[in-house]
Amino acid sequence: MLNTYVCELAHAFLVEHDVCPECNGALARRADEPRATLVAHTVVRVNPSGRPFRLGLAITNSGARTLCIIDDGVRGEEVELYAREGCFHAREPAG
Repeated sequence: MLNTYVCELAHAFLVEHDVCPECNGALARRADEPRATLVAHTVVRVNPSGRPFRLGLAITNSGARTLCIIDDGVRGEEVELYAREGCFHAREPAG
């Protein structure tokens, strides 16, 4: 499960804020499925590790958007998000 923070106007975030950055409304935390859709991706070739990796923009079913590191083996647009070492990652959905 992912913690999603949603305001009354349905602005959704995966990172906790004091108030909604879009409308200043109160945010409520809810547990959501980690399913998301990759809407864009690229390859990062210049980075401190020197090893290329794929970076994507994912949108959850609740509308929260996040950048994520795409795991090797991900082929389609439908992914499962998980957090590791302070970053969101995308992997093939389970099942």
